[in-house]
Amino acid sequence: MTQSMDDLKNGERLSTEKFKAEYAEGRRDFSYTNLTEINLQGMNLCGIDLRYAVLYKANLQGANLSQADLERANLSYANLSDANLSWANLSGTNLAHTKLWHTNLSWADLDAANPEHAQLKLTTITAVRLPWGVYIISHKKARKEFNEN
Repeated sequence: MTQSMDDLKNGERLSTEKFKAEYAEGRRDFSYTNLTEINLQGMNLCGIDLRYAVLYKANLQGANLSQADLERANLSYANLSDANLSWANLSGTNLAHTKLWHTNLSWADLDAANPEHAQLKLTTITAVRLPWGVYIISHKKARKEFNEN
């Protein structure tokens, strides 16, 4: 799954400083925004709307993205280590080569997501809906499981 700049519908490109300023002013809808290489390490972004956003090579280490809407966002090569993505909507999200070390994905929706070459290390994936139609109810460590039906 690749996402071109055309898919952004001419979305704006924001720097880290501009994003933080707009977020501090109360903006929560960053859908279709180009946030390539943004540094949001440790930020509380609970419930943010990042649908179709480009977060290529973004640093979201330790960020709180619980209940965030990341549907069809491009998170390829992003760093989501130690991030909280519990109850997040990640359906259709590009997670290719994303670093997910110690990440909390509890109750997240990963349906139709692309986790190709994603780095999962000690990732919490309790009750997660996975792209290949499997629900993992309780696992301490991430691993691929396939529905053989």
